[in-house]
Amino acid sequence: VLLFGAIGGTTLEVAIYQAARITLDFRTAAMLALVETSVAILIIMAYSRLEKHAAKSTGIAYDPFKKKQTFLGSTQWGNKINYKEIALFVALALCILLFFILPLVSIIAHAFFFTHTGRVMLTFSNVTTLFSHKSFLFALQNTLQTALATATLSVTTGLFFALLTRCIDPYNIRRSLRILPLLPMAVSSVVMGFGITILVRQGTPLLLILAQSALYWPFAFRQISHSVDRIPKATIEAARLLSYDPLDVFFKVEIPLVKRSIFNAFAFCFAMSCGDASLPLVLAIPRYNTLALFTYQLAGSYRFRQACACGCILMVLSATVFLISSRFNKR
Repeated sequence: VLLFGAIGGTTLEVAIYQAARITLDFRTAAMLALVETSVAILIIMAYSRLEKHAAKSTGIAYDPFKKKQTFLGSTQWGNKINYKEIALFVALALCILLFFILPLVSIIAHAFFFTHTGRVMLTFSNVTTLFSHKSFLFALQNTLQTALATATLSVTTGLFFALLTRCIDPYNIRRSLRILPLLPMAVSSVVMGFGITILVRQGTPLLLILAQSALYWPFAFRQISHSVDRIPKATIEAARLLSYDPLDVFFKVEIPLVKRSIFNAFAFCFAMSCGDASLPLVLAIPRYNTLALFTYQLAGSYRFRQACACGCILMVLSATVFLISSRFNKR
């Protein structure tokens, strides 16, 4: 929105950032942050109720008293053609093509191709120009360190709360325990950064890691908790009877059974940290840059092809982590 938004047009995120960092109107920034967070919390609560209703009406119904799963029936369409489903599929495919695939293709095209005398030429000059800048290498190093630390802390916190929730509510009856970890999702990066700047005078890399982890661990929790909930309670109880050390249950039973979700959550949080430009921008850490913030700075100075090249490097970093995660999942 800051780069390509219309003149005079804004969103709550941009309005909070401008009030807190440009006009120094902290009262307005606090009021806007309160409105945005309140709306987000209401949406999360509504989502939780819809999720609970969907779990009861479709798929698998779980009865905590019978301790068994009941498979609900589904409609059989036979050989009839469902034109509504076909139309929905085509609309969804067009949306994916228009808003996901084409922007990625455009970024790659602007980074590695240019037109000369009517011919499309391949070039790596934008990438080599980036690597010739010391500030880019510094941003790359900071991004890797921050993303690895954030993903590790987020996954550790998400795993802890998933296991804790399973111990307290093994049959998934208390919805409040499932809603509570989702509440940090209602806090945006700009609101989090604004709150930190009120408490401390100057941002630090450690504060950036802690702030990102506070925002991202619910996503890790959501992925890991589903795998933890699928572990049969009888398996855990049997493992506890067979071992004197309670850590054996954690390292030899629970971790192996949920390791796929752990790797997926790690890759997801890593990618989110790599692409976050809002928190580094709001915290304004002295002499500290990340690839996402560096991309924003390049685009802001109208060096769009170099910004696209930097974006491609971000894509490669995230894709590499997801590839490594998938390899570990196959073992």
